[in-house]
Amino acid sequence: MADAKAAEKRWSSKTLLLTGDVAIAKGRTRGRTMNGEVMVPAQVYLRTELDHSASDIKYVVVDGNFDVPQAGGGLGLDGRIAIGKPLTVECRSARFRWTSPGLYLSDCSIAEF
Repeated sequence: MADAKAAEKRWSSKTLLLTGDVAIAKGRTRGRTMNGEVMVPAQVYLRTELDHSASDIKYVVVDGNFDVPQAGGGLGLDGRIAIGKPLTVECRSARFRWTSPGLYLSDCSIAEF
């Protein structure tokens, strides 16, 4: 958090395991841009311990493969994702950025042990 460029240099393109309590979970959605329709991947917001002032990181947001097929078609969030419960995710070749509301990592999935 203190040095975003150093963190990116050290951790970018590495596999990261993150564990935290689920604060928010959003399923995959469709969106529109000037270039047409796009799919926005499912997102999970993990609560952080750094939440003492307005400038502190509120969440680590991870997106990726958190969908499972639903009866009758369509996709829904994996049942292992529950608000207030701990979750460990694996982000391979982590790509991340600092944004509101905190650290954002792409291309993640639920860690399998």
